[in-house]
Amino acid sequence: MISNNKLPINVSPELIRLYYYIEFDQNINVNSGIIVDDCCYELMFVKEKKVKINTGDNKTFLLPPFYTLNNLQGPFKFEFEEMFTSFCIKLQPWMNASFISIEESKVLNLNTYFNNAADQLHHNIFKSASIDEMIEHAERFLLSLTVPKKEEEVDVIKNICNLIYEKSGNITVQEISDKYGIYRQKLNAIFKKEVKYTLKTFINNIRIRSCLAHKFKNPNLTLTEIAHQYGFYDQAHFIRSFKKACGITPSEYVKSPGYSRLPYELTYDKY
Repeated sequence: MISNNKLPINVSPELIRLYYYIEFDQNINVNSGIIVDDCCYELMFVKEKKVKINTGDNKTFLLPPFYTLNNLQGPFKFEFEEMFTSFCIKLQPWMNASFISIEESKVLNLNTYFNNAADQLHHNIFKSASIDEMIEHAERFLLSLTVPKKEEEVDVIKNICNLIYEKSGNITVQEISDKYGIYRQKLNAIFKKEVKYTLKTFINNIRIRSCLAHKFKNPNLTLTEIAHQYGFYDQAHFIRSFKKACGITPSEYVKSPGYSRLPYELTYDKY
């Protein structure tokens, strides 16, 4: 598998988290599809036709050339004949609703959503000679969009997301509520409005991703040992939390051949 990722150049990092490019060869790489959602929407381009995604609830979706995924149930797996080539624009989580305001579809055709403005962009991206050239085309497109001005609530959500990253997900909704002086009900409502995930889901996914990133850096440690380091003092709690994030149990995860390192190699912040 070939992978590369870079930070924004001319677009504010307040809006875009990073860009990444992958080439996946089915004849070489085992595609287990076990990925933990980081709750950042991705504007995703796929080069090949007839690429499908299979979800944990036994649903199959045909991927458009330019798309985003909306709260799919894991574990999910891309299905393709030989090659899977993709370029992705990863949003900051507090900008999810600003870029993608509708929720009807699990797999949203972004070319339709952006009024057929992306056909040429798709062509330019996969004709590019480097990821830098891809980013240049992507940022030209992004700068042409009208993104709603941030409200004060979005700044609060951004600070909360960054706090969760700093804590590697080892923080509770109540602790956040106390820190910001916002009642839990209101806090959950404004978080879901902007991020399009519940606060509890966001915390749990970042925490589990933190455990997995640490696992890849420390392969001799067991997931149970790492879970203790990240505040899971009850094994049953860890298993439940892991299954919510991954769709499978920790033991099923470590026994799965070829599970993808990519999401955790792209661990670009503090977890």
